[in-house]
Amino acid sequence: MSELEKQISKYFDVLENYFLFIENNDENKNTNLLNTIEKTPFLKLVGFRIISNVFQINIHRNTDLEDTFFKSKKAFYIYLEYLEQIVSKENIIELNQSDLIMFVYSKTIGNFQGYDTSSNEIVFPKVTENKILEISKLIGPILWFENPFINNRAQIVSLIRDFYPILINNKYVSIYFDRIHKNRELDENNKNKYSDYLANFIQKVKKMKYTENEWKDLILNTT
Repeated sequence: MSELEKQISKYFDVLENYFLFIENNDENKNTNLLNTIEKTPFLKLVGFRIISNVFQINIHRNTDLEDTFFKSKKAFYIYLEYLEQIVSKENIIELNQSDLIMFVYSKTIGNFQGYDTSSNEIVFPKVTENKILEISKLIGPILWFENPFINNRAQIVSLIRDFYPILINNKYVSIYFDRIHKNRELDENNKNKYSDYLANFIQKVKKMKYTENEWKDLILNTT
């Protein structure tokens, strides 16, 4: 396994840890907090972006993969602790997302000047190729944060883990996915069906040996 493959594998590990934690209640967790997150899908998305950015910048700065993994896990625990304080005061609507994000970064990244507060994103030097950044942007739509009924994203991350090379190497796959996925309904019936739908899509795409023009025709004819 190459160094890049190890980094990507660790990135998926920390995402699975995050989703397993927030989408599974047990007696040792703050049920009120997790219920609030479940009813407020954007909070899962914010956590995903924070973890992805912390992982990216620590890999960019430091080749110690275990340290990067530790800091990324630390990021989502700090994020959840911050949310817990807000939820306990019942003022989640007043959440200042920029303050929250900067607080987590200060504890897990330190002094980093490449942060764009207008978009809540890490800004890397243009000369830096960052596959983690590319992967996080590709898999964000697949995780379908707009759907509050999905509560098995750790399983979805596991499916994407074996699928990401196709996403990276074929730009048409993500476009095709968006086309056939965009009309799926946000209802509770999708809770247990979405992972099956995604698994079937992945198996279908793996068998496709299309040329670039064939991909373009397929996308144009998909509604």
